Amino acid sequence: VDRVIGFFGNYEITLKSGGEEGAERNLVAGAVVIATGFDFYDPTRMEKWGYTSVDNVVTSEEVVEMMGSDGKLTLKDGKTPKSVALVHCVGREEMGYCSKVCCTNLMEIAQYLKAKVSGIEIHELHRDICVPHEKDQKYYQQTVEQGVNFIRLQEVSKITSSGSQVNIAYKSISGKEEKLSVDMVILAPGIKPAISTPVVAEIINVPLHSTGFFKEAHEKLNPIATPMDGIFAVGCAQGPKNIVESVMQAQAATGKIFASLVPGRKLEPEVKVSEVIEAFCTGCQTCLTVCCYGAISYDENKGISVVNEAICRGCGNCAGSCPSNAIRAKHFTTSELYKEVIEALR
Repeated sequence: VDRVIGFFGNYEITLKSGGEEGAERNLVAGAVVIATGFDFYDPTRMEKWGYTSVDNVVTSEEVVEMMGSDGKLTLKDGKTPKSVALVHCVGREEMGYCSKVCCTNLMEIAQYLKAKVSGIEIHELHRDICVPHEKDQKYYQQTVEQGVNFIRLQEVSKITSSGSQVNIAYKSISGKEEKLSVDMVILAPGIKPAISTPVVAEIINVPLHSTGFFKEAHEKLNPIATPMDGIFAVGCAQGPKNIVESVMQAQAATGKIFASLVPGRKLEPEVKVSEVIEAFCTGCQTCLTVCCYGAISYDENKGISVVNEAICRGCGNCAGSCPSNAIRAKHFTTSELYKEVIEALR
């Protein structure tokens, strides 16, 4: 995707193949749905996890791939592990948020191993257990009943190896330094924004949350839409989610689009938009840098800024930042506001 311009009901999208000099293809669409997914946190960023440096330290993603290919979990020497430690919250401190789905994912792996490998010893090392959905608490109880040992701790200090064993040094919940030796360690890396997220955000002009995911229009009232009208973010493009939540968001976005883009029905634009007073505008383009909707462009022929009223949402950022006081909100002139204040004070 090379360029996305327009507004709800009329987006023009340019696709480019083969690099900078590649062929271009143009599309016209009424709405845009961002579904860029996610990437996993890279455990090699911190040496303490022992990932790639210690044998038989793998990620939950790699374990799922192993079990999906031949249904078996094997060590580097081809043998079946007799003891496994599942480590929660890998990368959580660095990312600054909980990935929500990792706990149930590790429980699923633990139950699978208990069913497939007779007599296997499984430990789950965690700081907190996240069980946000209706059936998650019951699933946690089932995992405990199957003999999985849940160890609550403050932090994992370091993962090292000695011979064929993997050693986990950790600080217990009471602050005491403890050690656990197992055949294999399975890390649960957190979910982070897809690597393409900042690039897509810049192209589509959609703001990002402090966590790096796409920001929603309103956390409760409009959780699937972005601040840009007609652009929606679903699934893990917006934050860590499981499959059910991702499907529900996709259905909600689809419903919202088809309920608004009805053939023959006119779209109602925002009334309280900003307008530029041409006589005052000096062409400094300060307003272009503060407009979060991308509704302002610079007219080189006139040497002034121009507002696209179909995109503008009248937030007032441009009016507040204009050094020459050349921008105002329509229907909110000084005289109109003065009259409102006088009536309010009667």
